[in-house]
Amino acid sequence: MEITILTTLLTLHDLTAANHAPSEPHIISPPVQVEAPSPPPRPAPKTGIDRIAEMHALRYEPNEVTVNEEGSVENYGEYAEGLLAVRHTRVLRIKCIDAEKLAAG
Repeated sequence: MEITILTTLLTLHDLTAANHAPSEPHIISPPVQVEAPSPPPRPAPKTGIDRIAEMHALRYEPNEVTVNEEGSVENYGEYAEGLLAVRHTRVLRIKCIDAEKLAAG
């Protein structure tokens, strides 16, 4: 009990001494303007086989290649050849959105 009373009195004494001590003058500095960091540069858009692989990965239709305006017919041919080699695919379905592009290629 004596220890509790002594601790309380010492705490109050320290608190009173801290409140009555002369404080240092506060110097107000002007606000510092911080520039927001610039966003990282955008990566270059994918083209060719990389773009074709990205489009087909989003759709994920296994064993199917859809030819459209995103790349050349040669790029789609290389992509299909890669699917046949890597996945050990026996059958690959190739669709074309625009038949004129396929005939022109």
